Amino acid sequence: MSGKEIASILGVTPPTVSKWRKGKARVPAVKLAFLTLILANWLDEMENKARLESGGDPNPDAWRPSLRHPIDAARRSLKEQEAFNAVLPPEAVLEGARLFRDWWGAAGLRNGLDVNLRPEPNPDFYSTSRGVFGKGRIL
Repeated sequence: MSGKEIASILGVTPPTVSKWRKGKARVPAVKLAFLTLILANWLDEMENKARLESGGDPNPDAWRPSLRHPIDAARRSLKEQEAFNAVLPPEAVLEGARLFRDWWGAAGLRNGLDVNLRPEPNPDFYSTSRGVFGKGRIL
């Protein structure tokens, strides 16, 4: 995603996103949790697309390299981000999840996500920062 797209989703200015990317400013914990969920959702969407294009084959080796390589990179990034997010305050994770839910149900679908690939909403998912999230973890 471009810095402008991220800024629009998060309700900040593009220069703010630029400062985050350059390490000149810290990403607030709530926004970090929200961005991690966006990455996880994007990864799910890309994996579903790759499976559909390969006739339903769940084996990544059967997927087109032009999809498989970005998916592998996203998996690595998500794993690193989840480890980093393990120290976020549970309240920040919960608020980030609420922001993601709102975005996912409204603006996220207009940003290219495929409604047909969206799982059924689970109201219990957002009800606690423990359980689904573990001890402050995103996923």
